[in-house]
This record gives sequence, C-alpha cells and structure tokens, in this order.
Amino acid sequence: MRWSISFITFIVIGLSRVIQSIDRLPPDPGYDFFENSYESGLSVLWRTEGGYVDIPRRALAEVVILFPIHYTAIVGTLLWVIMAAATAITVTWIVGAITKSHMAGFICGLLVVLNPSASESQIGNQSVVKWFLILIVAVYVSSLELEMIPTYVLATLILICGASNPVTFAAASPLILQFLTRPDVIRTKRYLVIIGAFIVAFLIQYAAWKSTGSGWRKYEERVYWPWAGSGMFWFYNFLISPLTFLGVFAVALPILPFPKPSKFVINIAFAGLSIWSVPYFLSGMADRYFVVPQILAGICVVTYAKETYKRKVNLLLIACTFYFLIACVAMAHWYQSMWFLTSGPRWSVEVDQAVIQCLDEDAKTVFIDQFMGGISLDCSVLVMRS
Repeated sequence: MRWSISFITFIVIGLSRVIQSIDRLPPDPGYDFFENSYESGLSVLWRTEGGYVDIPRRALAEVVILFPIHYTAIVGTLLWVIMAAATAITVTWIVGAITKSHMAGFICGLLVVLNPSASESQIGNQSVVKWFLILIVAVYVSSLELEMIPTYVLATLILICGASNPVTFAAASPLILQFLTRPDVIRTKRYLVIIGAFIVAFLIQYAAWKSTGSGWRKYEERVYWPWAGSGMFWFYNFLISPLTFLGVFAVALPILPFPKPSKFVINIAFAGLSIWSVPYFLSGMADRYFVVPQILAGICVVTYAKETYKRKVNLLLIACTFYFLIACVAMAHWYQSMWFLTSGPRWSVEVDQAVIQCLDEDAKTVFIDQFMGGISLDCSVLVMRS
C-alpha cells in the first residue's frame, strides 16, 4: 500500500508542476523532433544530434507519434511525469533499503520530482530521459556491493543509458574508489561485467561522435560562471551540489571529529561530483546539468542525517537541517514551470486552427506557430493525423 501511495504522490506532484506547460512544446526539442520520427520511422533511432546519439529519447518520440498530432504536447508531458515518478520510486526503494527507512527513501524520491533546477527547461520535457537514466545508474553503481539487482540487469541498464547519455562514464566513478580501497573485488565477475558495460556504453557514444565529424565540445560559446543579472536561480543551482559533495569529502577525512559518512554516501558524492564536472567542463553552465547532481547531493544529506541522527547532536546534523530548510525554500520558489516551458501558444490550439485553415482555405501547407519558431506541415498529412 505504501508503495502505491508513494507512486501516486510522485505522479500528483509531477502533474501539479506542469499545469502551465502541459499543452506546450518546449523549444528543445520542438515539434521537428517528432516529425522526424513520423517521416523516418525506426530508422531515426540512430540519428545523431549535437554529436551524440540518444536512442531512448528517439524511442519515446515513436510512442508520442502513435497519438493524434493534437495531443503531441500533452502526451510528451505525461511521459515525463511517468518517467519522473518511476525514477523517484526507484530512488525511494534503493535509499530506503540502504537506510532501512522508507521515510528517508521517500524524501529522496521527492527530491527527484521537486528538483528546483528542473523548472527551467526539464519538467514536462520527455526528451530529458537521459538524465533520469544516469541518475538511476549512479545510485545503483554507488550501492553495487549490496547486489540489489542482478548483475546483467544493471549492465543492460548501463548500456541503455550509454545509448542515451554521452557522459554515462561519469556514473562509473565510484568504481575508481572501489579499485583504490579494495582492488581484489574489482576482479570479481560482477564488477568485470559492470566495467565492461561502461566501456561498451562509452564506445557507443564514441562511434556516434566520430560519425558526425563534430568537435568534442558541443557548444562554441560556453559560460562558466553566473553572469551579471543572472539571478539567484543560477547561483543556487550551480553551486549547491559541488559544495555539498566537497562537504561530504571533508567530513570523511579522519582529522575531523565528526561521524563518518557511509561508503554509499561517499560513492554518491563521488558520482555526483563527476556528473556535475564533466558536462560543466565540456559545455559550461546549463540548468539541465544541475538536476542530477542536485538530487544526488540531497541523497547524500538525507542518508548522512539518517545515519547520524541517533547519535549526539552535532554541528553537522544542524547543518543538514539548515541545508534542507534552504532546499525547501528553493523547491517552493521554483516549483512551477518557468518561461522557457510556458511561453508560446498552446500546441493543441495551434493544431486545431491549422486544420481549420487547411479545410476552409484549401491550402497545400500550413504553418504551425511555436515558441522560438514554428513548422510547416503538409495539409493532407496534418488532416489525416488529426
């Protein structure tokens, strides 16, 4: 029963965050992305974009185009809600099992669907599946010793993530810690299979990148620090994660007289810092790069607080409380979809008007307006798909 309640809660929160954007297509990817799937079918799955391949994202587009074009934006948004809730319930299960507290796991699950950084361009955007995948991979790999899922299931998940996210290798960083502390364990079959999956995942993206001939950095112009007038959103979401991870590493030092975090917390911090650092180095600042590290940072704090709360009250436990007070303010303040997701016309309205124009004016093609652009569609195809 509690799992059903948790999942329904995550669904309701996800839906409440996209009320203002549910019938709007975000400029990235825009409708052209779905039109490619409609025109090319499954052959579009391997099509690269920005120098990398994202097969799961393309596969979701294949699902969206099964529905009438009138519902494209709504279906895409609902897919995001389902993905967010499924990821949140997975995180709830893993953290709950590790901490032996469903409440601690549930709080970490809430961090997935309440993430403040996601309000800029991710909530309701089905194309961000690659970030959900790498989050799940990072949490599983950080708890690898517990063998919570079969080896080959995890290896398959890593390969799927590798076919979606070009920085999947960053989630393998806890294995480096494992190698430094217990190199004998790395040579076991389970670890060798997982390492092999990460290598294949990297080669998938490497082959895709080589086929494009593009540079190793996606954007020519990159920003590495909040600009003048950027606002608190960028400062908070940019700095909160790396500062949290560095705090975990500092507490773990034997010279400090604080309760030491568990290996799981240290692994999560290492994976989080890697997933934060690699996109930052390659592409600079972007709100989508903050989401997963921010969730992992929250998991570190929740898990550490659960591990130490029964001990004598210490400054770090007070710091954890203060951290969550700030996080709650941020989650409340940046709860709803922001301008990038809510601007522009409603997709279904634009489609209906375009269909009327096709029928009444006997037009050959019609232009459908979108935020930051639009698309011209053949009237005969549009009417048929409506």
